[in-house]
Amino acid sequence: MGEELSGLSMKELQNLENQLEMSLKGVKLKKEQILTDEIKELNHKGNLIHQENLDLYKKLNILFEENKELQKKVPI
Repeated sequence: MGEELSGLSMKELQNLENQLEMSLKGVKLKKEQILTDEIKELNHKGNLIHQENLDLYKKLNILFEENKELQKKVPI
């Protein structure tokens, strides 16, 4: 936490700083990977939903056309 650094030499402080930088770099890389994976998953889900919407739109059009045909057959 930084409270006991006064007794360290310059070399020890530099080593500690290097360790902290390497650890921070590892954390940033892990965070970036997690975010990248989440983005890929959300894009995949978005594509699935888009395809489902297209399929539903096609079904709706088929039902609309069937309804039009049935209305033609019903006497007014």
